[in-house]
Amino acid sequence: MNWSNIKFYVVEDEQANREAFVELLSEGSDTSVIGSAASVGHAFQDLLFKEPDALLLDVNLQDGNAFQLLDKLKKNNLTIPPTVIITGYLKFQIPQEAVNHYRDEIVYILEKPFLENWKSKYQAFCDAIRVAQARKSSNNTNGAVHFFRSGSETYRVVIEDLEYIEVGGQGSVVIHTIDGKQIRIYQTLSKLLPELPDKIVRIHRRFAIHRDKVSHINHEDRMLYLNGVKQGLDIGDSYYGKILEILE
Repeated sequence: MNWSNIKFYVVEDEQANREAFVELLSEGSDTSVIGSAASVGHAFQDLLFKEPDALLLDVNLQDGNAFQLLDKLKKNNLTIPPTVIITGYLKFQIPQEAVNHYRDEIVYILEKPFLENWKSKYQAFCDAIRVAQARKSSNNTNGAVHFFRSGSETYRVVIEDLEYIEVGGQGSVVIHTIDGKQIRIYQTLSKLLPELPDKIVRIHRRFAIHRDKVSHINHEDRMLYLNGVKQGLDIGDSYYGKILEILE
């Protein structure tokens, strides 16, 4: 990404608003526009070939809604860039699970009337997009990091520092790191694991471990031990065979 210029693709069903967004972003000091559409279908066809740095995406579109477009991109293995959602409601009426499903892609919610305090909003969503791009860049390096989000706080954890993850109850997990930190994240283990590198492996309904940290396995009681961790971790019956394959 060119940090001095964020290339937007605008999806807005109302022509006047769409043209206004294109003009505002084209005139902005940090942004440009590489295309626009009014519908899910048109936007999807464009995004098969165009690679914007960010989406400006209205909730209601001519043939569907914002989340149907994001679903279609995801199902077709297309990268979803950082997304700014446009809504006319102060508390927009969309299923919260849809928002949560794309919490890593949706970086800012732009409320209508969007021209009010435009400069402040513009700077805020540009900053949010750059943070998202920096996070993605960090995760793609050898010293990969993951940003664990929990409510109003975000924790940066180097993947190589992660020892194991333990189910903490009430929809939470606890991240254990080599320096003794224990970070509680309010997310289930099943939903968290797909976001992490393949080297983070589930061994039990309650545990996932960093496979490179494994010291040994006691096959009699099916306990797994990590380097530097005194206590053993149970291996679930359904995971035992897979763990042996991974560690071969």
